[in-house]
Amino acid sequence: MQESRPHTETLPGREEELQRLYRRCLAAGSPAAESLLLAGDLGMGKTALLRQLGLQLFWKQERVVPFRYSVNSALLEMLDFSRDYLRAFLRQRLAFDERDQALLRREDVSLTELAGRAESMGHAWAGEIARRVLRPAEDPLELFTAVLQAPASSASATGKPVAVLVDDAAALAGLNRAGRVHADALALFSGPAGDLNTVHILADRAALVRESALPVLAETELQPLLPADAGRVFAAMLPPGAASDSIPASLLGHLAGNPLYLRQVASAVKRGAGEEDFWSAYYEEIVNGRLHRILAAEFKRFFPAETERRHALEVIRRVYASGASSPLPWPVQVFVEEKLSPAAVHGLVISGFVCGGFGGYRPPEDRVLRDFINLLFEREITRRAPGEILQRALAGRTGADPLCRAWEWTLPLEPRAELVAAESLQQIGRNLQVPEETIGQLQMAMIEACINAIEHTKGGDGRMHVSLKTFPDRWEVAVESAGLAFVQAETGEPMTGIETREGAPRGQGIRLMKRFADAVRFEPGSRGTRVVLVKNLSVSAHPAKEDMAHRE
Repeated sequence: MQESRPHTETLPGREEELQRLYRRCLAAGSPAAESLLLAGDLGMGKTALLRQLGLQLFWKQERVVPFRYSVNSALLEMLDFSRDYLRAFLRQRLAFDERDQALLRREDVSLTELAGRAESMGHAWAGEIARRVLRPAEDPLELFTAVLQAPASSASATGKPVAVLVDDAAALAGLNRAGRVHADALALFSGPAGDLNTVHILADRAALVRESALPVLAETELQPLLPADAGRVFAAMLPPGAASDSIPASLLGHLAGNPLYLRQVASAVKRGAGEEDFWSAYYEEIVNGRLHRILAAEFKRFFPAETERRHALEVIRRVYASGASSPLPWPVQVFVEEKLSPAAVHGLVISGFVCGGFGGYRPPEDRVLRDFINLLFEREITRRAPGEILQRALAGRTGADPLCRAWEWTLPLEPRAELVAAESLQQIGRNLQVPEETIGQLQMAMIEACINAIEHTKGGDGRMHVSLKTFPDRWEVAVESAGLAFVQAETGEPMTGIETREGAPRGQGIRLMKRFADAVRFEPGSRGTRVVLVKNLSVSAHPAKEDMAHRE
């Protein structure tokens, strides 16, 4: 029975990407047809984008058949996969012909029933390939190859091209044939993806698809949502009664435009009356909520054995403590190699929990991943209860942690004001017996941040606000002033809530900050723009070698 057209969801901040993909799919069957690899980090919204694209293709046009398939990592026997893939294609192909939404949603219909129904409608190609798949005597690899060609066979027989949307595509690298993994299975998409009658869009994590033997495709990568769109997504997901006008800009900056993080944290807000309510929802999510379960499942995916997970957790935590230094300090590099097998070391990078390679491991820019690992370490290694971890996390954010000390200065936006902050920093360092060389490096980074604020800030209260937080393993200096002008002047780009890209054509001041600090972040603050400089006390206080070329 046909059903009425469904209400389609909106995708704030993804409208342009959606329309570009839609136009690409409509080019199927023409000389302009081109398949695509859609890459993106965890939570960037690839699945939602493909789902909405499939709905638009189903309801808004009649020329191109949409086929959307999500690879199930639990269904990795090649013959089982082939049957499921063909069954899904036939079901969606018939549903499109008849505009039958009920059939589109049915998951229980058998391959035999679908093939018979297709043949009764004159689709002889469907019956032929279904009979091959249902005969267990054939070679699973040959059947797999034939099934991948089913959309092209359909297009040739009916004159209707097909848009094939495959989510979690990299999981195909785990398909096994007769008990042995066939690592090149994903490469077999080369033929179908090159057929002008079938535009393929293969989506997955960027690091994973680049690890696989994928056919050479055009590639696009989903970027984080812009701040305004991130705010719209967050506000739309708040429960009834939550105060959308009090969403902390600092939290939105922390979530860095990741749709998964935005939706999960917003859904967890209970009152939304003030900043602490929102931050409490965030920490509850990554300590014991649904977001914690999602990230924990991702961690387990790359480190399935319990002992290996514990070792990986210890290694990642040690990399985080070493900051952004590259290469790693020798003791940490040895620690990584001793704790993990070569395969597990490789998994560190493709999982996204660390960045780099060849000894140059460093923390990811994703602050939610970093928080998750640090709090998971507290839970799994130090064996603290979730309630205690939550309390410590909230206390640490506000500086109320007994292991954290905090100082603040308010200075005029006038020349040489930065020297007042630098002198105060030096005196605190001496009192706390921090090495002069370490303090000197942090002073240089702070002076650059202050000078940028003085030179480029327009409007506001005419002051900059400098704060210092000291922890046993690191010091953090924040310089905050009105507006985004100084970040844009230094980088030529608007602030995105995450670290600026390396190699920007401008930004000498920012390059100097990165040379003398172990990490530099730019984030929205209550007074405007906030520059956060991190100096790890466990790292030798030398300027980063990669930036020595910029020395004046």
